[in-house]
Amino acid sequence: MSGTSAARGRSRSAYLQALQRLSARDHVLMQLLHEHTTLTSPQITALLFASPDSARGRLARLRRQGWVTNFHTQRAGRRLPEHWVLDQWGSRWAAFAAEEGEPTPRAVRTRNEKAAASSQLEHTDGIHDFFVALIAATRAISPHQPDMAAASGPTQAAGAARVARWWSAARTAREVGAHVHPDGHGVWEYTPLPTTTLAAHPMTGPAADPAADPGSGPAPSAGDKTTSTVELPGDRGSGLVQVGFYLEYDRGTEPLGQLADKLGPYQNFCGEGQGPDWPVLIVVPTRARERHLHEYIRQRRSSNPTWPAAPPRPAAHPYAMPGPPDAWRQDQAASTTQSAGSPLAVLTTSRERITDDPLGPAGQIWQPMDGFEPRARQRANLAHPTDAGQEPAGAHSSDPGPPLISAAAGHRVSLSDLETRASSQRLWDPGPPRPQDDPLFGLGSR
Repeated sequence: MSGTSAARGRSRSAYLQALQRLSARDHVLMQLLHEHTTLTSPQITALLFASPDSARGRLARLRRQGWVTNFHTQRAGRRLPEHWVLDQWGSRWAAFAAEEGEPTPRAVRTRNEKAAASSQLEHTDGIHDFFVALIAATRAISPHQPDMAAASGPTQAAGAARVARWWSAARTAREVGAHVHPDGHGVWEYTPLPTTTLAAHPMTGPAADPAADPGSGPAPSAGDKTTSTVELPGDRGSGLVQVGFYLEYDRGTEPLGQLADKLGPYQNFCGEGQGPDWPVLIVVPTRARERHLHEYIRQRRSSNPTWPAAPPRPAAHPYAMPGPPDAWRQDQAASTTQSAGSPLAVLTTSRERITDDPLGPAGQIWQPMDGFEPRARQRANLAHPTDAGQEPAGAHSSDPGPPLISAAAGHRVSLSDLETRASSQRLWDPGPPRPQDDPLFGLGSR
């Protein structure tokens, strides 16, 4: 055996021995890094550890063994949080777990160097902060899961919540055929209780961007903790709620017109019956920018009522569609019906509201966009006025099914208020979440 072959054999033997010492939490961490490329120390702590000290110690050990590595960087003269990526052993394990080919050392090194040099790193951090805060909110809603490293899995008991799916931007684009390019996709799952008061567990909120809003004060870090008492509205017997959504995360660095133009591809994608009509959630830095965005959209629609119109879908050739010979006719009819009764739903909030609400992104902080109102679940006390003296939102009686949530009175709702829709079997619909889509699935069932 040559020296090179012997060294490779010893390396593989050491790898297998080290693999036996990995915990389920280590596996989940590597799967998350494989899916999302990089996470910060505060994000990893909030997801998987009870304290920064325990996270720091475990990450240092995994780094010494070659599973993960880290980097520090600055943007605009400001030092960013410590970032973690997969090292060679971790990349090998994650690739094999995903049934992919083993990456070469050069490929691993190139991927990590690109992540560290990316001009979109702060944008990526903000996207990840949003999903981490949403996962943290599930611990406040599910009081039987106080441990931050508690297991995750399908939730059937009343009063439980979880993020049933969290896909990166690249994964989402692949699954929908690159017809739209959201910053991420998630599925919020919630089984409501009767209105109950619970003590919220410590949770993590997204970090504000001081550069985007100089007057908003110091930005809370992703590790800042808040504890408060929250009321959870619900209704007994309403069953499991699953709400899929696209995320558009805005740092306030582009004109409002450019942000609004992103709605066109979603309208076309949903209106043509090609993909799922999940709501688009837009997160902006401040309350002021959110208000300006609504004013801009309102003015744009008043000058062009059909914007952004979904063009008529041309008839597809029967041989271009999968399934039986008449599948294209069935799909055409279904898309026409769904397009007429399912306008694109758009809701907005700000990072300021996410930080201030005890339930973060899971709270009643989402403002429907005028002309892009989502359908509501059949539930009493659905909408909650944001200002005193506002009247309850009225239903659109001419629409079949549950009423639309009115945006006219400035009401805000939670993700759990939105109507759930079964998979429409559209051409690019990935369908409902699978158990392994849960970002914490590897920790077991709760």
